[in-house]
Amino acid sequence: MSQQSELVRQKWLKSVFGKDAQRNNIQNNELISKSPEFLANMKTPKDLIPFGVLRNFYGPEQVKNMYTWETYDWAYDINEYNHRDPWPLDSKPKKVGIFGSSDSFGAGCDKTYSRRLQELLPPEYGVHNTATAGANILVIFKKFEIMTNMMDFDTAIVSLPEAKLISLKDQQFMVLGALTKVMPHTPEWIQLMGNLGLPEYQELHDEIKQGKEGIPLTVFLMKYVDAIAQIAIKKKIKLFFGGWDRALYFNVKEKYPEITLPRWEWFDKAECDNAHPGIASHDKYAVNIFNAMKV
Repeated sequence: MSQQSELVRQKWLKSVFGKDAQRNNIQNNELISKSPEFLANMKTPKDLIPFGVLRNFYGPEQVKNMYTWETYDWAYDINEYNHRDPWPLDSKPKKVGIFGSSDSFGAGCDKTYSRRLQELLPPEYGVHNTATAGANILVIFKKFEIMTNMMDFDTAIVSLPEAKLISLKDQQFMVLGALTKVMPHTPEWIQLMGNLGLPEYQELHDEIKQGKEGIPLTVFLMKYVDAIAQIAIKKKIKLFFGGWDRALYFNVKEKYPEITLPRWEWFDKAECDNAHPGIASHDKYAVNIFNAMKV
């Protein structure tokens, strides 16, 4: 890569992940804890506000620019619980939970598959989009556990994020690594990751040290997929897994074929973003979910 190209790349990375570049709440989202004390205090949807979409939340808001480089003629609809799109908590008897990362949140897209699904479903169903940018499978698992304790879901859609989000923090970690010179698999790296407790990290790290890179990461991530499935069984929630990342999706489909949606194909990309699914891809995924629900 030429020096000029590298400078352009660094400028773009800082514009996405720099200190003041974005309003999304990746850092706080990863502080969701599994401790009994933390879980005991998570009683109502308002307790989820610190772990929602916006880093600085002052109430419901129409957000034009989640990132500095966005220029849209529409706005992200952030509700009173700091998540995207309305949550019909009490007006719809059958609650549908959407759990996922930035693709399910609808980064760069003015109409998400959760909105489209709400239009397709009978009037007694209410869709609640709980997805937030940067959420990996561990964050999604913790949020699933918390929200299924405070709300009675009829159905849950868990859209699996990119597998490497949990180990490399995707592009965000590359920026952090470049800016801080922190090497992977060091105590400092653990602190930067933030979303893995020490015992969980050590388990993954030991597998990596044994030279089993690749497969062990998927095996590690499947533990959280299994945990989500067990919660759904216990609470009698109709569960569906979906996603686009091949590394995790096909492992889930092999183990849970009857409740795995067709793989989320991205036919188009979000405007300005070009890194997340566009409206046509959201629309098709919503139809796949609706067909799977058989309502």
